[in-house]
Amino acid sequence: MKMNNMKQTLDTNLTSFQTSYNVSVNDLQTKEINPLRQSVQLNTDEIYSLATNSNEQARSQDFVALYNITTSTRKKVTEMETITNNIILQLKHNHTTEKAMNHIFDNQLTSFRTDYSSTINDLKTKELSMQKQITENNERGMLKDDNDEG
Repeated sequence: MKMNNMKQTLDTNLTSFQTSYNVSVNDLQTKEINPLRQSVQLNTDEIYSLATNSNEQARSQDFVALYNITTSTRKKVTEMETITNNIILQLKHNHTTEKAMNHIFDNQLTSFRTDYSSTINDLKTKELSMQKQITENNERGMLKDDNDEG
């Protein structure tokens, strides 16, 4: 729009100039307007080129930024996946270890109970045996006392 306004302003100024100095239009176009038009066209082309390059450059930077974010995210997801897999393996190992330890504990508890029962039975048997010996000794002692009296 500014270009059109500039062109119109130039055309108006040129027309005014032509009238004032009686310069022929052909001479004026050849000497003044055509070079100005070419200059305006070159400036317009250059502005368009810069704007286009700037947009392409911005898109390119956006693409690079998105690529970097994607790469970074992919790396973080891979790290999280590795950590999660390691945790799962550790949990499985812990579960297996816990099962094994529970089995060992159950076996030891059963063995302890068996040994405890056996020990208690042995002690009861020895206690009964000792009570029997004490009773027998007491009976012998009484018999001996009875024999001594008689």
